[in-house]
Amino acid sequence: MNTLNFAYQQGPFDQWIHGVAATLGTSAENNTIKIPKQAGEGYVKAMAIQPGLSFAMGNFLCNVDVQLQIKDNDKNGYILYFRKLDIQDKYVFYLGDVMKETSEENYEAALLLSSRMDHSFEFKKGTQVMSLAIYMEEEWMNNNIDPVSRERLQEYVANGINNYNKEVLTAKHKRIIETMLREDLKLPLSNLFLQTRAYRLTENFLNGVLTRSDKDVTISVTESDMIKLISVENILVENCMNEFLSVEELSKIALMSETKLKKLFKQVYGMGLYEYYQKNRMHKAKEMLLSGKYKISEIGIKLGYSNLSNFSVAFKKEFGCLPSEYKSGNQIRA
Repeated sequence: MNTLNFAYQQGPFDQWIHGVAATLGTSAENNTIKIPKQAGEGYVKAMAIQPGLSFAMGNFLCNVDVQLQIKDNDKNGYILYFRKLDIQDKYVFYLGDVMKETSEENYEAALLLSSRMDHSFEFKKGTQVMSLAIYMEEEWMNNNIDPVSRERLQEYVANGINNYNKEVLTAKHKRIIETMLREDLKLPLSNLFLQTRAYRLTENFLNGVLTRSDKDVTISVTESDMIKLISVENILVENCMNEFLSVEELSKIALMSETKLKKLFKQVYGMGLYEYYQKNRMHKAKEMLLSGKYKISEIGIKLGYSNLSNFSVAFKKEFGCLPSEYKSGNQIRA
């Protein structure tokens, strides 16, 4: 097997997964496929969230070239993709006859398409894929989204290929997806955990699109600029335990002016550079508290706070309670 081809019309993912299993020459147990060694290493799982809303998630290494071809299903639904790739060679996306290709080592983005749009994805051998896809059927849309918002979504997807690379994976998106992919699928409540997280991602993404004002999209973001912004965002997230890099330093990394970087970053990620860094810093503190491995004072010091009261104030600003209150069992808001 040199290339794995899977062509289909989008349907509920909890049914779709059996077609994937047949293509791989295996079967799905509890709607989960362990990918055969000749095709890859990892798994794919699919579930219904509620009637008309389903998802598939996967974390796997491609041992062959993989091509997914999604054909017009003659239904007015939507498919929402969240992808994080470690690319080998290149990644290719087609929307109709229009092709987009990237050879960057890392790729991450969200993409909303109509299920009536022919599109395909090509992953080369050696590519690591972390993916979550959500299918919103027409009936679910009609029952859960008001007519004005549905019209706005229709206008949004009508932009077609212009939406490619338009929606980034925010740190919040990545945290949710990573917790889903790390979840022990054998735990009694794992299905409920995955369903609620997938629903939360759907709600978060759609709210972002529907509440975006016209002035938020006045600045054009090129594909090249988007790649630079993603690089800066990764630096802010990965270095949240270290001192904040100055805007001057970040602009040099991004190869753009400080003014342009600040404007584009806020447009794409919804907040300023330092605010984004600080938010992820506090979420790192929350993770450390959850682990039970650190004292509050240790966490504050590791995050660079010489004055622990400043750490407590910053934590409360983000989560609505002090670290000590959270550690004592108070619930923290997401």
